[in-house]
Amino acid sequence: MSAIKQFFVEADQGPLQVEFQEGQAHLPVVILCHPHPLYGGSMHDAVLDTAANTAHGLGFGWLRFNFRGVGASAGTHIPSANEPAETADLAAVLSWLADNTSHQAYITLGYSFGAYVICHSTPHPNLQRRILVAPPNAVMQCPIGSSALPLDIIYGAADDYVDPAAFPAGETVAAHLLSAADHFFSGQHDALATALTNILSSD
Repeated sequence: MSAIKQFFVEADQGPLQVEFQEGQAHLPVVILCHPHPLYGGSMHDAVLDTAANTAHGLGFGWLRFNFRGVGASAGTHIPSANEPAETADLAAVLSWLADNTSHQAYITLGYSFGAYVICHSTPHPNLQRRILVAPPNAVMQCPIGSSALPLDIIYGAADDYVDPAAFPAGETVAAHLLSAADHFFSGQHDALATALTNILSSD
C-alpha cells in the first residue's frame, strides 16, 4: 500500500489540510468528515482513525481533511442554523479527487458533526454510499433523508445525541446499533470497526 500523502486542497475560504492514502484502484475512496470544530474535532479524531484503519485493511483508499479553521486549514467555522458552510469544504475535496486521481467512486463517512455536514450536502455524481456515524439528529437540524444511494447509520444505545426514531425507512437504509456504545464510542472501537467492516464488505 502507498504511503499517506499530506497536502492542501483549495476551497472557497482558502486551502484545506488533507491526508490521503490510496487503495486498490477498483474500490471506492472513503472520505472522512470529522466532529465539531468548536469542541476539539479534527481529522485526527480517534473514531476517524478507526474508520481509516478499517478501510485501509480492506483495501480501500481514504481521504480525511480538516474543515475550515481547523488545524492548518484556512478560514473560520461560523455556526449556522441552516446548511453548514462546511458542505463547500466537502464538495471541494470531492472535486479534487475527481479532477486529480483515477479514483472515480466515493463513499462519504461522517462522525457526529461530520455526519451533519454529509446530511446537508448534495451528493457528488460519483458517490456510491453514505455512512453516518452517530449523526446528532436529536440536537441539531440533521436531515437524514432516504435516497437511492445506500445509507448506513451506526449509533450507540447510550447516545443521547442520536434519535433513531427519526431515521428514514427504506430498502437503501440500514441502521447498525452498538448496544454498549455512547456518542464517543468509548471502549467500543473494536465494535465500531466490525460494523464498518460489515458495511464496506457488503457489496
